Amino acid sequence: MPPDASGKRRVVSYPIGVGREEYPTPLGSTQITGKRAYPDWRVPESVRRAHALRGDPLPAVVPGGPDNPIGTHVLDLGWPTYIIHSTNKPVGTGLRVTHGCLQLYPEDITRLYTEADVGSAVTIVDQPILAGWQGDQLFLEVHRPLEEHAVTASASEAVAAVALRKALASRGRDDAAVDWARVRTYVQAQAGYPLPVLRDAPDQSTYLAGAPLYVEPVRQAALPEPTQRADAWYLDLGRYSGEDNARKLVAQLRHLGPPVPAWHRPFAGSHEVTAGPFADREHAELIARRIAVELGLHSELKPPSGTDTGA
Repeated sequence: MPPDASGKRRVVSYPIGVGREEYPTPLGSTQITGKRAYPDWRVPESVRRAHALRGDPLPAVVPGGPDNPIGTHVLDLGWPTYIIHSTNKPVGTGLRVTHGCLQLYPEDITRLYTEADVGSAVTIVDQPILAGWQGDQLFLEVHRPLEEHAVTASASEAVAAVALRKALASRGRDDAAVDWARVRTYVQAQAGYPLPVLRDAPDQSTYLAGAPLYVEPVRQAALPEPTQRADAWYLDLGRYSGEDNARKLVAQLRHLGPPVPAWHRPFAGSHEVTAGPFADREHAELIARRIAVELGLHSELKPPSGTDTGA
């Protein structure tokens, strides 16, 4: 980000969704060539076919607005077919869900849209192993690589060693400063967050116990609370042993695009998750297919009271 009033530059990290294996996100350097708020989306035919198979059909052009899969804000890139965009399905952010573009949470793209100028450089890299200093401590961060870039454990250790030695050289330190057994453990664990690796550094459990933790509350889509109606159809999403698990599933359903009305309630020592109400069986079955594709979950139809389903 640009320097603040004191002249210091900030590094801001945002979770992103990237391209599926069959639609990989390109690596390299480009720049922001334009900015669009509430853009229309001209849907490629291949994307229309994919959405239709998921039970989420799209027209040839999706007008700007809350139901647009590319969201409310777009940063155009020098690569004509790729953009940085928002989404109406935040549950996919952090996963491989796009056709090659970079997807951000709606609240994050709004911030980036404001702060990133046309002409800003954009560099896309794939670096599952990182090393760097914070104060007097050297940290190693290891992520699980993309499936098509997976390598052996020994190859990952070699990459980590190169990154660490480069960082050590920047401070005039040598290999003896590093606990290499700890490095091997972290490379194998692929925890996805930075951990200290110097010999005099606290071990993982001690470091994590003292590390500051900030968990941003889940933002549930603004939906009216679902109501029980005798004339409506519902979907039973199952029972969960913990309230947190049930609440998380409800949040995921409400983050699908369009959002799915859902709630949870205590039931026989567990928590039951229900989606609905839906006006008819056809609508309920359409939502059940979407949930199966998007979340990999099976749901059971719950017909209106007294309805003969013909089963």
